[in-house]
Amino acid sequence: MRKKKILIQSALTCSLLLILAAGVLSSTAVVEQVGAGEIDWETGVIRVMGYGAAPRGVPGAVGRLLAQRAAKADAYRNALEVIEGVRVRSETLVENYTVVSDEIRLSMQGFIKGGRFERVSFDMENTCEIMLVLPLGGEKGLSSLLFNTVQQLPTTPTAPPVEILPRPTEITRRYTGIVIDTRGLDVKPALYPQVFDVDGYLLYGPAMVSVDRDDFSTMVAYSRSLEKGLAMPRVGGNPLLLKAADAVRGNGGEATDIVLGREAAALFRQAVAGNDLLAKAAVVFIID
Repeated sequence: MRKKKILIQSALTCSLLLILAAGVLSSTAVVEQVGAGEIDWETGVIRVMGYGAAPRGVPGAVGRLLAQRAAKADAYRNALEVIEGVRVRSETLVENYTVVSDEIRLSMQGFIKGGRFERVSFDMENTCEIMLVLPLGGEKGLSSLLFNTVQQLPTTPTAPPVEILPRPTEITRRYTGIVIDTRGLDVKPALYPQVFDVDGYLLYGPAMVSVDRDDFSTMVAYSRSLEKGLAMPRVGGNPLLLKAADAVRGNGGEATDIVLGREAAALFRQAVAGNDLLAKAAVVFIID
């Protein structure tokens, strides 16, 4: 009896440690729950769950196969709901495009069919649980799929003509990426965020990114941890760290675009002049 009590206490302790560990991870991960899935802005993937049961009276391997087939179909159905909840900009979701364009909706269906399935599991009754994983970035990612449409959107706010960038110095040539700390501004992750200076000049936007690059992922990677953001491979070993001065809020109050102060904007221009940091989207936002 005493041995059984010790085993139960040990199991409870392990469960508690797992819960605490999950809490620590979730506090730093940039993950948004949407319907039956989640958008992981830090790793750049969408994960969608699907569930299926074997038909009554069909046991064994055949039942498992039919349950898995039903789970895949369920994941495909759920995926569109999750994708439509992805934030494009502060006032725009992917849904805003799929409801008005049959072409985009068909493209989304093809995108979903191209996802990969992971983590297949069955219970004692042959009920199947499966995960569909879809990329936010990359050549076949959601960001590339919508790129041409987003290119036609106006910048917000309207920017004056692009100014001449200063000649880079030997010091600024060594920067390998840009990390912008937006904490305190309640910035939300999005596929196509923009960076402005206080005078309205567009410092970074979709037109500056080369989506046809082999190493393109998303315009911005997000992290809630400054340490993790600075260590992301996309910004290299010597990123420039800047602090955002403000955020551009839409009518609904959400903000995806940020504003840099004069000094930070000058450092930004110097860091990206004469290199391809923006073309390869070597940018990370640290968010709340």
